[in-house]
Amino acid sequence: MYDLVITNATIVAADLQYKGSICIKDGKIAAIATDAPEAVDAAQTIDAQGLLAFPGLIDVHAHLGERGEGDTESVTCSSKAAAVGGITTCVDMPTNQPVIKNAEILREKIRYMKEECRVDHILYGALIRDNQADLKEMAALGATCFKAFLSYSGEEYTSPNMYEARKAMQEIAKFDGIASFHCEDFSITSGLDREMCEGKIDDRRAFLDTRPVSAEIIATQNIITLAEETGCRTHILHVSHPDVAELIRRAQERGVRVTGETCPHYLRFSEDDFLHVSSLYKCVPPLRSPQAREALWGYVEKGVLSCIGSDHSPGTREQRDDRLHPVYELGNGISGIQTMLQTMYDLVVNTKHASPTIITRRLAESPAKVWGVWGRKGAILPGFDADIVLLDPQRHWKITPESLYYKNNEVSCYIGLEGVGYPVLTVLRGNIIARDGKYIGENVHGEMITRL
Repeated sequence: MYDLVITNATIVAADLQYKGSICIKDGKIAAIATDAPEAVDAAQTIDAQGLLAFPGLIDVHAHLGERGEGDTESVTCSSKAAAVGGITTCVDMPTNQPVIKNAEILREKIRYMKEECRVDHILYGALIRDNQADLKEMAALGATCFKAFLSYSGEEYTSPNMYEARKAMQEIAKFDGIASFHCEDFSITSGLDREMCEGKIDDRRAFLDTRPVSAEIIATQNIITLAEETGCRTHILHVSHPDVAELIRRAQERGVRVTGETCPHYLRFSEDDFLHVSSLYKCVPPLRSPQAREALWGYVEKGVLSCIGSDHSPGTREQRDDRLHPVYELGNGISGIQTMLQTMYDLVVNTKHASPTIITRRLAESPAKVWGVWGRKGAILPGFDADIVLLDPQRHWKITPESLYYKNNEVSCYIGLEGVGYPVLTVLRGNIIARDGKYIGENVHGEMITRL
């Protein structure tokens, strides 16, 4: 007898859709039945007639937050939000307090993530100026990848120069880890930031001008050059512009071990939203022109940008209030982990008129392969974890603060957005953890996932 069978589902694989019943036992997908559902014996059955079944999504770029104290986003809140949105695995960034820069700090994060995170998680370590000697030990603890900011990111999260990045990539290549980079040139962005702050220029267009595409292009090309030299597996984070994606495409053609991601906000919004609608669209790299947005989509379709991540970066009301701060002092980042699937489905199917299979490729299969967990995550196949999200393709939605599980649920540029196609059920390792916009998995905790 199976523990759970989801019958009559339209299963959305990476390259096709088909009708089937998903049979689950001991947290794993035991079988896919294409015969009559009444022939399947199960302790619990869910009829998914009219629903699409996707693999549980993998968010390759999330800042889940801190432990539960204070006004800042907490791991518990953001991971519940992820679950409601159909995300069953998060790749969590090392931008915590303190920064995850050595094994001792990573051990503590592993401990509290086990207690507080409600979805499975893959953990980053930080790559900073002076921690090359710490990388191997963090990898031994299970850190799969290491993130560097090439632009300024605070006094503790120091930005490596190219010499330091090269040394780190040589070290990471020895244990076949992944070096990931926020690619904006330090000297360009720091100089322009300084001019804006010293001049007290409170203007949204002026902020965009401090983060030119040239800064993203220069930093990306430098890192690709180092990736080609060192052989290090390299991942370019949150690509905002097609010219950057083109550099990645050319490198991939040469056999460089480089992958890239973009984010829903770079595919759905543009700089016009930041300029004319709300400062809540402020992020780095910034939103680009409508023309760049449309061209970027082509690199997602082709698989040059093989992953899509939310870059969920929640801020407090005070940090993001442009009535209290000039634009250059406002926090950066977009809260979007809960809404990623529904907004991407609406964009892909209802706006782009593309197949929903691209969602499986960019939000499940490719992330699992890049992060080395394919075989356990990323597909609805026998032997894989029973991570499944059911989506109603006819259900209309409108995003409201009340619908969001974020601690600061009023701080999201997605509020007010409407669309069609909504996740109605999330299953993590055979456990139902969310239903109809509500988190119901209080007895389920996420597991740390390491490379297979």
